[in-house]
Amino acid sequence: MTDIRTDVPMDIHPGVLLEHQDTLGIPETMGPAVLHSGHAALSTIYETIGKLNDANAAWEATAPKKVVMKGSVPTATSLPSPELISAAERAFATSAKFVDTHVQGLNRSIGAIETLVTNAVMGTSLTPLAAEIRSHVKSVKDSEARLAFIHGLVHEGKQQDVAAILAAPSYLSGLTDAQKETLREAAAHKFAPVAAKQLRAAREVASRVERASGILITAFSKVIAKRDTPAAKATNAIKALG
Repeated sequence: MTDIRTDVPMDIHPGVLLEHQDTLGIPETMGPAVLHSGHAALSTIYETIGKLNDANAAWEATAPKKVVMKGSVPTATSLPSPELISAAERAFATSAKFVDTHVQGLNRSIGAIETLVTNAVMGTSLTPLAAEIRSHVKSVKDSEARLAFIHGLVHEGKQQDVAAILAAPSYLSGLTDAQKETLREAAAHKFAPVAAKQLRAAREVASRVERASGILITAFSKVIAKRDTPAAKATNAIKALG
């Protein structure tokens, strides 16, 4: 169990994935794989950010200081630590490699769920009457009546009729692109209810991992930024003298 910290955002703690447990924890689906990849990635990111923060705070508390002027205010600034920077680089490289592996696994799982949903909605082949179905839908002049008709097809479980509409550009059925996407989502929840819910949850997990990765990069950048300070350059120049 990853300890909760006050200096790392709570919304990237791996424990937040418990909200998707009911949806993704179903055996013999792709859900458990999503949870595994997401949890592994978030745990690594969360713990690495914490370690970076701890190391940086420890150095700041004990590091030799140099007074510099910030505007007209003299300010004590910690001298850079080559050891801290090197350790941060190693920690980041290790974490990034591990997280990348699990992000790839997460993306594969999402792709597999997307395929399940698409196959359930579109079927294996289109009905020979696809063009006639789209023509009939378009002939319904009243927009609200047209939408009510196509959503009625979903409600009645007429998968082939729905697939005929979704398989062609939206304007051929008298729909906007937004209306067609709404129809696609409704069809997914009708014809693949478990997979459709898992797809939405899996995408939320992926989005959370992406946000956490950004926070890790920011925490790492704050440490290595000290590598290019004037004091760090002066130290390196002196060392270069031999």
